[in-house]
Amino acid sequence: MSQQQPQQEQEQKVTTFPQAMQMLVDGVNVAQKRGAYSLEESALLFQAMTFLRTNLKQQQSEQKPEQKQPLEKIEEM
Repeated sequence: MSQQQPQQEQEQKVTTFPQAMQMLVDGVNVAQKRGAYSLEESALLFQAMTFLRTNLKQQQSEQKPEQKQPLEKIEEM
């Protein structure tokens, strides 16, 4: 019988679009470290993550803190 470390449940509430995107990116990174994706899949996911990070940073820098507008909902394809 193997010993398992107790898992600590972290309850985090997602309250912003950037926070949600970061959590998704972190999840993709964890899955990649565990070998969940092929090399080709990893390359595509890396491109998508780079695109999202660049656009999020650009949007945040264009908006002043007092003028921030909620981001539009992403519709499913």
